[in-house]
Amino acid sequence: GTRIAYSVIDTNGLFTIWLADSSGGNPTQLTSEGLEELEVETWSPDGTELLYTSSRTGTGDIYVHPINGDPPRQLTRDVRNDYAPRWSPDETWVAFLSERGRQTDVWIVPAAGRTELRVTDDEAMEGNLSWGPSDAELSFTSLTQTLRLWSLSVADGSERQLTPDSINVDGYDLSNDGSQIVFSVPRGGGVTDLAVVPVAGGPIRSLVASGSFNGNARWSPDGSAVSFISDRSGNRDVWVIDATGGTPRQLTNWPSDEMGEPEWAADGSGVYFASLRDATPFNDLWFVPAAGGEPQRITTTGTFMEVTTSPFTPDVFIRTFGGTEGRFVLNRLLPDGSLQVLWDQTNVVELWRHGVLPSGDSIVVDSERPDGSLGSMLVPVRGGEGRWILGEREIAGGWSSDGTKLAYGVGMGGRDIAVLSMLDGSKRQLTETATWDGMPRWAAGDQNIVFLRRTTVRRIVTADVGRLIEGGN
Repeated sequence: GTRIAYSVIDTNGLFTIWLADSSGGNPTQLTSEGLEELEVETWSPDGTELLYTSSRTGTGDIYVHPINGDPPRQLTRDVRNDYAPRWSPDETWVAFLSERGRQTDVWIVPAAGRTELRVTDDEAMEGNLSWGPSDAELSFTSLTQTLRLWSLSVADGSERQLTPDSINVDGYDLSNDGSQIVFSVPRGGGVTDLAVVPVAGGPIRSLVASGSFNGNARWSPDGSAVSFISDRSGNRDVWVIDATGGTPRQLTNWPSDEMGEPEWAADGSGVYFASLRDATPFNDLWFVPAAGGEPQRITTTGTFMEVTTSPFTPDVFIRTFGGTEGRFVLNRLLPDGSLQVLWDQTNVVELWRHGVLPSGDSIVVDSERPDGSLGSMLVPVRGGEGRWILGEREIAGGWSSDGTKLAYGVGMGGRDIAVLSMLDGSKRQLTETATWDGMPRWAAGDQNIVFLRRTTVRRIVTADVGRLIEGGN
């Protein structure tokens, strides 16, 4: 109880670890790389060493730093991320999670250094590590989650699975004509590929495959190309690839990370994206031509959070932070680069890729209701008062091609699929399962709805690592 370890974050977003007396006096800087992260259980049980992760090598590794002035010890050196370390009660071992082997598993390593030892080896995602009560007992949670793409007939409720059980899905985008789906395929260990499947059925084809993250894909307006975020060049940049495949083209190449989904302009001339480059405290919005060229900065306030574009008009919609009473605000980007506030009465929680009405005159967004619950409201694009069209725990999905029907999720986080008629206000629930069904979008012809179905199994596991420890010693 005599010392405090804490992180200092500078104006460039770099983290360093400091030590001070319990009163806050005599602060001392322990690390200088700016890439360190303190853990929840950072102190060794005897209070003489600090446990932390550092990405100074490009990926996360585990370190121990004595507070007596001795140099830190690097415990892990794998090319994949190691994180969430935990001290054993006797301080001789450290348990941690690792993405090595293209999956998340539990490992242990002697606190003095030497060889890391694997505890689990499966596709489940482990977490919440906890030692005890003995030094040979390790408990953790095990999460198995499958995501598949499905198609649902609005007429009779029949379902058709679009992606097989052998492929997991992590987010998707439906082409503007409703015929093609590009989706992310997580491989584990920070590796994600992109693939394409026809809504009408047919073979899945690989679009982007490499030993890196390739995700957040978006179709161009005419379906001829796909924009995405990839870290294959060392950090996250904006890339584009022809819809037929081939070699991806890099559109940004900065030391900073580009974030979110790179959204296409309505005319297909380029993509809007978020970047941390020279932005404080959050991101700013940029635009880069699809053919390549120098990116153009759109905002300079550092309050940008999210962007979506209209497929029907040149309109660009931006969610920013810091409006009235520090809210998340819905704005429309004007031709002169300024922002027109469309909604700032409650927090705007999320913008939807297919949220703009086909008429182009309104956009549906998820927003905080006056009572604090989450709902969806329709906001006029050219100004005017928004109106709530969905109730509590009803989350908008996508519009039919004629704008008369809205597919949406109902239940906590959008647990089932339903349809709202804009003609008479009636609602009809289409699914009622034990799974999570979400992100509904209308397919071509408005006869079917594409959605993600998630099945989750959670377990608490206790492992006896005594034999590993004996062998490791």
